[in-house]
Amino acid sequence: MRTNWTELKNFLKDYDQQERLYLSIINEEGYLLNANARMIQTFQLDNPRGKKVDFINLIHPVNQENFRNVLNHCRLKGVAGSTELYLKNGLYQPMKWQVIPFNDQYDNNQHFLCAGFKLPESKRQRKFAALGARHYQHVIEGLDEGILLQEINGDIISASQRTAEIFGTTLEKIYEISDIRNKWNTEWKITDANGNKLLFDDTPFMITAASGKLCEGEMKVCLRNEEIRQFHFRSQPLLDDEKRKVCAIVSSIRDITHEQKLTEQLQQREKLFIDFMYNSPNLAWVVDEDATLVVASKAFYEHFQIDPVKAEGKMQRI
Repeated sequence: MRTNWTELKNFLKDYDQQERLYLSIINEEGYLLNANARMIQTFQLDNPRGKKVDFINLIHPVNQENFRNVLNHCRLKGVAGSTELYLKNGLYQPMKWQVIPFNDQYDNNQHFLCAGFKLPESKRQRKFAALGARHYQHVIEGLDEGILLQEINGDIISASQRTAEIFGTTLEKIYEISDIRNKWNTEWKITDANGNKLLFDDTPFMITAASGKLCEGEMKVCLRNEEIRQFHFRSQPLLDDEKRKVCAIVSSIRDITHEQKLTEQLQQREKLFIDFMYNSPNLAWVVDEDATLVVASKAFYEHFQIDPVKAEGKMQRI
C-alpha cells in the first residue's frame, strides 16, 4: 500500500520537535521535484522546480549506489526505507535519510519523500571540523578500512560508514554511545587475540592517548548477533597546533576475521603434514632451495643417526 499525504504529515510532525529536517520530493527517476528551504540553501539550488536536478548528484559518490538500492526497494515494495550517507556539499555531514514512497494526489504518479537529518550533534560536528582542518590527511588515510576518531578520554567524535558496517551496526547507534569506558569494561564482550579480557585502558587507542605514540593491536569483539569477529586497530595521535599535546586519536580498523581463520586452517594443515611426515615408515624429508632441512620422518633421522632437534633448520649433507 502506498503512503498517503496524511501519513507523510504525521511522519513530519513526529520529527519536527526532534530534528531540523532536510526535505525533498523526487520522482521515480530520482529527479528533484521540490525541496524545503534548508535543502535549497545548503546545496544552493536555483529553482529546483524549474531545473532538472538529480538527487543522486547531491550525494557523496561512495554512497550513491547504496541510495539507489534503497530507492529501488521502496519503488518495488511500496514501503519506506532508510539509509545513512554523506552529502556532497563540501562538509563532513553524515546524515540519516528516510525515503517514503507515495502517490501524487493529482496525477497518481509515484513520488518519494526524502527526509534527512544530521547524525552528530553540533558540538561533535564542530569538534570534528576543527580537527579535520588540521589533520585532514590523517583522517582520510585508509578510507577503505574503518576510521574512528576519538577524544583523549575515548569518547567518540566521529566514525566512518565502514566502521559501522564492520561492527554490524549503524552510525546512528555509534553516535548514541555514551560512557564508552564503562560499557567497554562491564557490558561489551571484548578480548585480546588470545581470548583474555581487554580492558578499555589497554586498547591501542587509549595507549596512544597516554603515550602520544602509534600503537597497533588486535581484539575479538562479540557483536550483537553473538558473532565473534577479530579486528586489527592501528591508532595514531593527532597533535594540537603547537604539536605538543595529543588532542585526539584516529584509528584505522580492519576486519581480519577471515584472514585469521585461513591462518589457523593453514597452521592446522601444516601440523598435520609434519605429523604425517614424521610418522611415515619411509625415508622422507623436505629441504628448501638452500638445502636446509625443513622436516623429515622419524625413519630418516634414525637411518642417518641424526638428532631431530639439532637437524631441522640447518643445512644437511647426507
